[in-house]
Amino acid sequence: MLESLGLRGEVRITLNNVGVFNGVAASLRLDAAQRERMRRIIDVRDTSELRRFLTGIASTVSPDGESRWQLPRLSGKREVLDEARRVISNEQSRGALAALEDLWDVIEQLGLANLIEIDLGDVSGLDYYTGLVFKIYVAGAGARVGSGGRYDDLTANFGRREPAVGFVLELDALTEVVLRRGFSSTVHTAAGASPIESTTPAAMFAEAKQRRANGQRVRISLSDG
Repeated sequence: MLESLGLRGEVRITLNNVGVFNGVAASLRLDAAQRERMRRIIDVRDTSELRRFLTGIASTVSPDGESRWQLPRLSGKREVLDEARRVISNEQSRGALAALEDLWDVIEQLGLANLIEIDLGDVSGLDYYTGLVFKIYVAGAGARVGSGGRYDDLTANFGRREPAVGFVLELDALTEVVLRRGFSSTVHTAAGASPIESTTPAAMFAEAKQRRANGQRVRISLSDG
């Protein structure tokens, strides 16, 4: 969508997985109020206040010396995952880091690593999402222009639990940026949707990207069978 608006070179997308923070909070045995306080401190990137907070609950910190106060500053490319593993040892967080690494492999194969970063300090909306979360930024916009993530538990409120990923774009913010730059649409339309038959996620997304560039509608399924 953003590429069709001529904004590809202006886009930055940040990724996180809610399991990283949730695992740290669980390992500290925080109550609901403490968990929310720690989330807010990390979200505003206040490492000094986070260090004071963790010092105040020192009795719950494991003796292995995990430097959890570093979480707000862990952002960048693949190397962030290795750095995070050096300071976080609980199983839930490390599972989330492994999921991010698998995703980063696909991102690199698609040639998208220059547009995307990992940001373990992004801990907003954790109670809503169940895995991957992301934020979308465009140069020239004063705030993020989109966000989304995985929320597998949301549909359980209306019946059966189903896997789901969604996102929103802030149309007013995008409109302002696009109008300042001038707009020439590269969108093409075609009737019908054809399935993608590649076997790996990276190959499927690459094929879909090429087909869409040619104006085709495509359908992707990563489910077994």
